[in-house]
Amino acid sequence: MKPIPSAQCNNILSLLASSYSTRDIQNKTGVGKTTVARLAKEYEVDKENLLGGCPRKLSPTDQHTILTMVRTGKAPTAVQAAKHINSVIQSPVTVQTVRNVFKEDGYKSYAKKKMPFLSAKH
Repeated sequence: MKPIPSAQCNNILSLLASSYSTRDIQNKTGVGKTTVARLAKEYEVDKENLLGGCPRKLSPTDQHTILTMVRTGKAPTAVQAAKHINSVIQSPVTVQTVRNVFKEDGYKSYAKKKMPFLSAKH
């Protein structure tokens, strides 16, 4: 790979700043798309790197509401919390989504230990 002259590098960076696509810059300068992309990555370090994936269905406020309901005892299970939050927000969420909120906050599920009933006589 031969080095790119600084004049051509500055030309590519100015075209990138003018929001030309890598393909347009390739056609104008005669440099490959990969080289243009590499220069863009090197010199635009403050550019935001967007992560992929679906947007979250629950806002941070909704998540806080769910966790508050569980902490205060208004919704002891994820099913009841999901029913409440579905009545509040427009797009319904599944019970598993509510469980994921619990998991992110550090809650763990466990089965209640079976104990014999103790009366006053015991």
